[in-house]
Amino acid sequence: MQRRLLTLQKLINDFPCVVPQDSNLTEYAGFLCVRQRQFRISVSSDCSIFHADKQLIHILGSDIDIVTERLKAAADPHDFLIELRDLIERAISKEDADRPLLKEADLPPAFYYEHLLSEIEALGWGRVESIDRTMRSLDLNITDSAQRKHTIQILLPVDYPREPPTCVASLPQEFTPKLGEHHILNDVLNQYGQFIERFQDFFRVMEDFDSNTCILEPEHPTWRDTYRRVCIGKHCSVRIEVDPRAPISGFPECRFLGSENAVAPFKQHLNQNIHKWDITGGTLPRENLQGVLELQFPSRESLMKDTEDVLLDECGICYSYRLDDRVPDIACDLKECSKPYHRACLVDWLRALPDTRESFGTISGNCVYCEHPIVVSMKPI
Repeated sequence: MQRRLLTLQKLINDFPCVVPQDSNLTEYAGFLCVRQRQFRISVSSDCSIFHADKQLIHILGSDIDIVTERLKAAADPHDFLIELRDLIERAISKEDADRPLLKEADLPPAFYYEHLLSEIEALGWGRVESIDRTMRSLDLNITDSAQRKHTIQILLPVDYPREPPTCVASLPQEFTPKLGEHHILNDVLNQYGQFIERFQDFFRVMEDFDSNTCILEPEHPTWRDTYRRVCIGKHCSVRIEVDPRAPISGFPECRFLGSENAVAPFKQHLNQNIHKWDITGGTLPRENLQGVLELQFPSRESLMKDTEDVLLDECGICYSYRLDDRVPDIACDLKECSKPYHRACLVDWLRALPDTRESFGTISGNCVYCEHPIVVSMKPI
């Protein structure tokens, strides 16, 4: 505890916007301020878990691998944040250096800005989440009936409003507004608000999974993502695909991932108990699945108490947990081994061996650690 108190004192001095999240000082969260820009981050006291907002992940780009290495080597959160701040400084400097200078020919005519500003004034600047320096891309926000905040990106052509804008929305289905000649931004936002109301049940279902289970993938879910990979045990998970058209009454597609020994009982429960599924729409899919699979989905907090750290089992080949945003999805079937691998890592490893066999989209060989036979589908999930 004394060491954690010393770390807290250093953080207060150098990172006053990063504060402890509990009395035991096991996690810190807040804002990292670099060059008058703020990035939301969180890090555990043992430097085993780190989360960053989308803006920071975008700025770091390929340097995110370096961040992972620095996290593993850091003595405490303070030392890690010092190195992270340096990395962000260099990334921002490179971003500024690579940014091309604007030419007058690239800018829209004066009428474009006059019309756009008049539309924004009518809409209200409070609706503008962000706007780029050329004012050709802006994010507008809206709140749905359940008080969820949504944004939509509007990409404007140079000859706007004569040519319609392009709309990019983070939703499970494509949004294409019908536009008139006047008050285009207001029309877009109104139609977007009506469109997102179709997905209230879908939002509720996905929020229920996110709040009550341990989500392995996607790492940063958006409303565009219709699936969740949920941890159900050590080296064992289920990928749940939800139909946004019938998120509650429809039966989600379930694919179990892990060694056959680990997933076989769940497959058996699914086949035997499928009749228990409540098709009336009165039960959320998570609750339905718990009844059918005869389990209680563990939360991230409960799993983190496991000294074996079931959440962060690294790949037995590349020794990383995440590879191109994917986590290990293959495990050795031998119960005593159960070593996890990224599918891509294992396929590449087996292909390099002379006695490996390939046929009908699968590759067969032996576990890297225990030599137990292992068969891998080369088709990604």
